Amino acid sequence: MVSQDRQARADRPSNLLYWLLLLCLCTGCGASAGSGSRLGSEDSPVELTLITPTATYIDVGDYRGEPLLLFVFATFDVNSQAALQPLRELLERRPGLQVIGVAAQVSARPLLAAWVDALNPSFPVGYEPDNRISSGDSTLGEISTVPTWVVLRSDGRIGAKYGGYLSADLLGQLIDEYTQ
Repeated sequence: MVSQDRQARADRPSNLLYWLLLLCLCTGCGASAGSGSRLGSEDSPVELTLITPTATYIDVGDYRGEPLLLFVFATFDVNSQAALQPLRELLERRPGLQVIGVAAQVSARPLLAAWVDALNPSFPVGYEPDNRISSGDSTLGEISTVPTWVVLRSDGRIGAKYGGYLSADLLGQLIDEYTQ
């Protein structure tokens, strides 16, 4: 009996690691609420063309002249899905705010239409066909977590990047702070 108790205690660290890894996988491995980093402005405007599930092209450059929020997500990530609620709240408060959803995962094309049908975002959503975003080779730079919020100033340059879940209030503050 004593040897079984010792063995159970010896197994606990591996059991704990197992459960932590399982928790991470179940939550989509996205960032936790409030985590992330803010980055200063980039040197050149963002050049990015996306394709929607209906094969329409979205050119981010067409939005120059006004601030733009890019919602970078993965279709399979629960934190990305949860981030839609504060984004919807923000869009209700600021009906003129321009938002584009960017699926930043390898092979987003076959999954994006189902994601849009299931979650019905009120903003255009697309993917970058060459997978440059997921590889870190796009003008957005490295995207290390989803969701990531990228605030583009009216000149098309990055004002801020923030990785993680944000409330509607914090999203509004981020936009206000980096588009002035």
